Amino acid sequence: MELEGRIKKISLKPHYVTDQFAMADHYLAAAQRNLDVDPDLAYGRSYAAMLAAGRALMGITGYIPDGHEKYYSVELFLQQFLESKITRQFGIMRQKRHTLEYDQIGIISPDDATNAITTAETFIQLIREKIAHNNPGPG
Repeated sequence: MELEGRIKKISLKPHYVTDQFAMADHYLAAAQRNLDVDPDLAYGRSYAAMLAAGRALMGITGYIPDGHEKYYSVELFLQQFLESKITRQFGIMRQKRHTLEYDQIGIISPDDATNAITTAETFIQLIREKIAHNNPGPG
């Protein structure tokens, strides 16, 4: 991925991972606050929370996304470290969030938004555990 220009090596800044998780928590709280008011927004914020947690995992391994299609680069990177089921959900959410952002509003049902929040909570916790156990590697 590095040779393809999708990721680049970084020197991890002291608060990078903490900042990414703070963003994930912030976005997740925003998703929960907006669930009854705006399912589209709740869905988008759930995905943003997952993206921030994914960037935390990338950062702890010494990388950040680079080039164009950065969100897709995060997805590809995570496929090396997480089970296919959760990365598949991340990919589906990425694509649907893209549609929400650029093509069409009003496509997320309250149930979809609730499921997105639950998925984001599970995803973020999984990454926190991987990092806490000092085991960011594949598997």
